[in-house]
Amino acid sequence: MATACRLPKDWSKTDLGKIRTALNSLSIDQLLEVDSCEVLDDWHTADGELVKEAIRDQLMEDVKWLLSDDATEYCVFQLDEMNWAFTGGMSWGDDPTEAYRPLTRLTMSGVFDPPNWKE
Repeated sequence: MATACRLPKDWSKTDLGKIRTALNSLSIDQLLEVDSCEVLDDWHTADGELVKEAIRDQLMEDVKWLLSDDATEYCVFQLDEMNWAFTGGMSWGDDPTEAYRPLTRLTMSGVFDPPNWKE
């Protein structure tokens, strides 16, 4: 199992404030693509703003973790002038790496895709 996520050009020096702004620009439909069930168990009964904020907070935590020294199970490659993070491996029902789920959530949100992200 493998996943890939588009990343900003200068990933390691990306301003967290800019990422938060991009997260705030995501629509509820984009946020629900993230699979909010794993972020907020009772999302279907919760207030819409609470759901959006919980998902945004999870995505921000994913970014912070990926930028930390603890995240070592992914590689960043430049393809066609874009940075991509890749991770994956063998799996028997669980995630193949610690980076798999955070990268998948960020990919599903589209936070680093135009028009949400502007270099």
